[in-house]
Amino acid sequence: MSPVDLVLAALVLHLSGGVLALVAGGRFAERAAAALSAIGSLAGLAGAAGAFLATEPGLFVAPWQVPGGAILLRLDALAAAFLLVIFLVSGLGSVYGLGYWSREEHPRSAARLRFFYALMTVGLALVVTAAHAVLFLLAWELMAVSAFFLVATNDVEAEVRRAAWVYLVATHAGTACLFAAFALLRAGTGSLEIQRVALSPFVSVVFLLAVVGFGMKAGIVPLHFWLPAAHANAPSHVSALMSGVMLKAGIYGILRFSSLVEVPPLWWGLLLAGLGAVSAVSGIAMAAGQTDIKRALAYSSIENMGIVWLGIGLALSGRALGRPSWVALGFCGALFHVFSHACFKSLLFFGAGGVMHATHTRNMERLGGLVNRMPVTASLFLVGALAAAGLPLFNGFIGEWLIALGLFDTLRASAPGGWPLAFGAPALALAGALAVASFVRIVGVTFLGAPRSTMAAEAHEASPLMTVPMTILAAACLGLGLWPAAVLPALNAAEAAWLGAPVDTGLLAASLAPPLRALVLLAGALAAAGAGLLALRPRSPRLVPTWDCGYATPTARMQYTAGSFGEAITAVLPGFLAPSVHAQPPRGTFPAAASFRTEAPDPFGAKLYEPFTGWWAVRLARLRRLQSGRLTLYLVYVFLTMLVTLAWSVIRPYVR
Repeated sequence: MSPVDLVLAALVLHLSGGVLALVAGGRFAERAAAALSAIGSLAGLAGAAGAFLATEPGLFVAPWQVPGGAILLRLDALAAAFLLVIFLVSGLGSVYGLGYWSREEHPRSAARLRFFYALMTVGLALVVTAAHAVLFLLAWELMAVSAFFLVATNDVEAEVRRAAWVYLVATHAGTACLFAAFALLRAGTGSLEIQRVALSPFVSVVFLLAVVGFGMKAGIVPLHFWLPAAHANAPSHVSALMSGVMLKAGIYGILRFSSLVEVPPLWWGLLLAGLGAVSAVSGIAMAAGQTDIKRALAYSSIENMGIVWLGIGLALSGRALGRPSWVALGFCGALFHVFSHACFKSLLFFGAGGVMHATHTRNMERLGGLVNRMPVTASLFLVGALAAAGLPLFNGFIGEWLIALGLFDTLRASAPGGWPLAFGAPALALAGALAVASFVRIVGVTFLGAPRSTMAAEAHEASPLMTVPMTILAAACLGLGLWPAAVLPALNAAEAAWLGAPVDTGLLAASLAPPLRALVLLAGALAAAGAGLLALRPRSPRLVPTWDCGYATPTARMQYTAGSFGEAITAVLPGFLAPSVHAQPPRGTFPAAASFRTEAPDPFGAKLYEPFTGWWAVRLARLRRLQSGRLTLYLVYVFLTMLVTLAWSVIRPYVR
């Protein structure tokens, strides 16, 4: 079978699994549906791997009765890179869902969730392979609507319904921009084939609309406001699919669009790099104020998408200025980070789901001490946290290293107009430092110390159905961190597909050589230090009580909480980004009551978009008078609309 045939078989298997779960009941049907999805993912991974080895892009053409539409799929190395992410996370998530959201525990929603999970996987795969605008928009809408139903899975809670509706409005605002972009493409070229973007006279306007449309999906600041609530309120394996994969649809869109213009204007790259730098720093800064573990992970995703956009901006600037090293380091660093983020963020959301499944809360203030009760989950979550913090030996480090090399190269090279890229280096370093602090806080408050609630004290380890997918992702994080050279051929092939020309394969290998040598030395030093500590360890250690700061009987309330741990960061944030504080300090000699609490809603949503939309909602409410419920009045509306349309058709030739 050709790579395209394998991908099509994967879509059929995923869809069959979803339909089977929806129409058939019982545990057997649920397991059969998960097996079909897992087999489908294996077929999809094989198809994606085959696309890297193929000399020409794979095509699939079929007739379609939709006016102006065509079923045209194109599978090249760039699409294959994203298919790897899609099928890896969706396949593991299908298995994870058997233990996390089973039919026995959730009889009302388990089948529906599995159906829309499969539908979203199909939509994502079609998005990255569609080569015709109508098919692309259909796949985009399929993905978006499926995600809405997945976010609303637990729709008995008002917070979940609100998160789902905000997501739906945001995603359709982005889709409207994409519709406008393709309409301009049709107006300029007379065709809806995506490959003809470069021929459009409105190409820069189309690019700006694409930035808004794809940026909304990727969660770039300030278009991210839907993301934290949607990711936090969805089931955890859905959060993994949304964060690890769906955000990448926005990345793929901007990469595919920019690949079609041979020499893009410099301001395209500078705009993307600027948005990426702002997103990276502000995203991880906002994560520091969160006490909800899934919201903190969601804000971390905004940071990581910012890093990816920073790399794409560097690569586009390199194309505009004729700097092949910027192109290679920026593009390959961004693509490597796409795959890295899919692995470690899915692992972290799976781990957070295990914690929620065991404790029934995602509030870190009510957790603690879980390392003794959930050692496997805690260890795997730690691997994901180290990778997300961008530390050496883990995959999160490699992509950031490549992008940082490219940004430092902008300081050495004298390229007119490219100097603003130099500001990306300190932004990347600041985001990395904040990420380390943020994940030290999340791991420490959640898994270390003493339990802060009865639920945390009675927590149990996750089932193998949940820990096995996490183990595979943890192995991917560690394997890619220790042996990134394994994916160099795939990165070079994707870069060649993006540029439409052969690339210098030695440049990337030479860039990775120094960190690889450093990693080998670091791993050797750590192994030697560990062996030395084991050798010097006393045979019979003396047991003494822990120093308790003078408190004879410390309690869980005396520990650092998530809020107090993050105060060192949130205290220096600008007022717009800082959490709001509600305090009633003790007063008088014998204070009656005192309280202190902080709230960290998304500042862009709470302070910018909600007041703006609320202002318009009040004024537009007057238009409800037009909706009287009288049929005769509605017929008058139709008649007036026809008159206006006829009048416009008459006067239009004279207006020109």
